[in-house]
Amino acid sequence: MNSGLLKSPMLRQGDLVRLVSPASYPEKSHVVEHIKTIESWGLRCETGRHILDKYGYMAGTDYDRLDDQNNAFRDPDVRAILTI
Repeated sequence: MNSGLLKSPMLRQGDLVRLVSPASYPEKSHVVEHIKTIESWGLRCETGRHILDKYGYMAGTDYDRLDDQNNAFRDPDVRAILTI
């Protein structure tokens, strides 16, 4: 029986993970801690360009937050996207 679910491939050592902030902005120390954790798993980590932007209580404007997410989805090197 085919459930129609798609399964993504497992991450492998050296794969690239992109952190994005689609809602409120994180503290810089939290971002640094998440990067260290991800890298300790043998993965590479990048952040979206606007992850630390502040626009009210949000991590940048709607456009900027969406831009970070779209860039992560469009980048063929990104193997996983994590929100912070």
